[in-house]
Amino acid sequence: MIRFATAAASYRATSEDRFVVLRTPAGWIMCVADGVSGTPGGGKAADRFVECVRRVALQRDSDASDPIAWAMHLGDIDSEIARDPMAGETTGIALGIVGDRIAGASCGDSRAYLLSRHGPRELTSEQARKPRLGTGRARPCAFSVEARGVLVLGTDGLFDYADPNDMFEVVRVPSDNGAEALVRLVRHRHRVLPDDVAVVVAWLGE
Repeated sequence: MIRFATAAASYRATSEDRFVVLRTPAGWIMCVADGVSGTPGGGKAADRFVECVRRVALQRDSDASDPIAWAMHLGDIDSEIARDPMAGETTGIALGIVGDRIAGASCGDSRAYLLSRHGPRELTSEQARKPRLGTGRARPCAFSVEARGVLVLGTDGLFDYADPNDMFEVVRVPSDNGAEALVRLVRHRHRVLPDDVAVVVAWLGE
């Protein structure tokens, strides 16, 4: 059985980071998005991303176990966001946990890691940081891996300010407060959050 914890936090009144965890008949769907600050419509772009992932996840013919399908979905989402005059740009990671596999795709600088006693493994290491989703020119990168360890999806407000090895020490034991503990890890080191944070933790077993 998979156990989840989620958290979102910001140093300001309104965050532009988003997350979603969904249960579907096929398995679990997870995503995070970081609307680009400093440009109009970042939060709107992140909202559109999670709305589109939710729609894809609920489609009967959607195959959450196919990484290439996820990359195609992110390409379609990129075009849809680009057509919205109110939306700016966003990062995005979307994945499915189906059976004993994780499959997904990403674009931008949000990240997904599998953490274990063997060390951290970044699933999004090959992603293109730019062009981001919402430009109509994004290049989503697919990934697929065995679902074993602790899966952490997070925006750059987490991974830019905390080491994955330290994260594993915080979340290696399942806890409803595991995601909040990762946010506290950043706060403890920097006194205040340097950036918005959205994080999803999933304990997948060894």
